Amino acid sequence: MEKDFKLNDEMKKMIYMLLLIQSGFMMAQTETVATINGKKIQVNPNSITTADNGLTVTGNNIQLGGALTKPSVLTTSSSNTFAISGLQSGLATDNILVADGSGVLKTITKASLGDNLGSHSATTNLAMNNNDINNVRNLNVTGVSTLTNKVYAKTTAIAPATGVSQLAVDNATGEIYKIGSSSSTDAKPLSYVKYTISNVNGDWIQGYNTKIPLDRYTVVVVGSSFDKEVTLYNTGIPAFNVYAYEWSGNWYLSADYRNSGTVGDVNGTWEIYCLVINKSLVSTLTPQTANLGGLANGNASSMPSGL
Repeated sequence: MEKDFKLNDEMKKMIYMLLLIQSGFMMAQTETVATINGKKIQVNPNSITTADNGLTVTGNNIQLGGALTKPSVLTTSSSNTFAISGLQSGLATDNILVADGSGVLKTITKASLGDNLGSHSATTNLAMNNNDINNVRNLNVTGVSTLTNKVYAKTTAIAPATGVSQLAVDNATGEIYKIGSSSSTDAKPLSYVKYTISNVNGDWIQGYNTKIPLDRYTVVVVGSSFDKEVTLYNTGIPAFNVYAYEWSGNWYLSADYRNSGTVGDVNGTWEIYCLVINKSLVSTLTPQTANLGGLANGNASSMPSGL
């Protein structure tokens, strides 16, 4: 009987040992975690064999990596930011990471941004900080532009014979004006023209309409000639009188040897040389009058106003 009792004690020890070993295995395979309500539960991480939505199970580890299975959002704040360290330097040909209005990340090519200053619409002023803008082919200005320093034109072409204008600068404001031009493709601001008027009344042209409008041009006679011999009706020297005058909206020419006529009363030919000046280049001043009191010499009281 004593021998059987000892045997039972040995068996009990073995049973206790097996229970302890089993309990140790169970404890090693479980972890105690707390829920959001504060309740403690035990989980066995080794029981997880699958993961999805950007996670992958590798052995006993759950790692980042894998396909997303649904739209996913990481919410950051000013204190809880998101950063990635250790990024490598990219190439100029790499794509650019952007976020749309909903925060969804996407990639676009560099070319799609219109690099090399392609077609862009600025929303504020462009401050060059005293740097240059070089190699500009065309510069189209639609508003008011102010240049506070000198302007140079290093390469210029010869102006064409028609359809050009002159520039003038307002001394007070610096504003640049176009002068010496009109709405039509007419001549340069200064033009020279010769009129040959034949078969006139003896030596007399009372009025020849040049059809040059008064509101656009000023006509100045700079020379003339007559092809016939003239004789005085009375004694003396023939009074030569050729000029341009204004009438009925146009410029007219008049030519005559006063108190004279052609020999044999034949009709002659006048050649009258005129300078035609664009009106925008001419300032019409107040007419000046003077009385010399029978003297041969005199002086104006002042320079004409407006010069």
